[in-house]
Amino acid sequence: IRLAMVGVGSTPIFLSALLLTYFFWFQLDWLPGAGRLAYRDFAGPTGLNVIDGILVGRLEVSLDALLHMILPALALALPIGVAVGRSLNGALHDVMSQAYVRTARGKGLSETTVLLRHGLRNAATAPLSMLGLQVRLLFGNLLVAEHVFGWPGLGLYTVQAFASADLPAVLGVAIVFGILYTLVNMLIEIGQSMADPRINL
Repeated sequence: IRLAMVGVGSTPIFLSALLLTYFFWFQLDWLPGAGRLAYRDFAGPTGLNVIDGILVGRLEVSLDALLHMILPALALALPIGVAVGRSLNGALHDVMSQAYVRTARGKGLSETTVLLRHGLRNAATAPLSMLGLQVRLLFGNLLVAEHVFGWPGLGLYTVQAFASADLPAVLGVAIVFGILYTLVNMLIEIGQSMADPRINL
């Protein structure tokens, strides 16, 4: 399992996106490949295909849009999940060997209660910090994933702006990413202070 986690975590986003597309679309034909929707003639009021399909009563469109989201979401989430999971595993291993955990077990608390009440809460600060670092990488991976899967989103727009030397567009995207990164880190700081009262905002 550890070898698989290291392999997934160290695989570049463009390679993992291509491998996921190759196996789940080309070989197994379980999931759709590139694009956002198979219904080319569909145009909803909001531009969000999942919501638009529900609004106009075409649930098959919503289902198709959800299926098209799976591979890009997996390609983006796998490296982050592996990094955060490894961080949580290391922190939890350290916490569960502490004296207060042994005391809780000695008092007769169940292993589930010990894990949830004493283990996860005290081990949460390290994976939350790792999550903050991974969000920065997520924005960079977004550019590659949208290009590979052919999604007309902010990432593809950024690539096109760089290619055409559109400086105002590049600056606008940088500002948007900066604001999002700041907001995410603020939420992570709040989460860390809730998990560990010793951390002051």
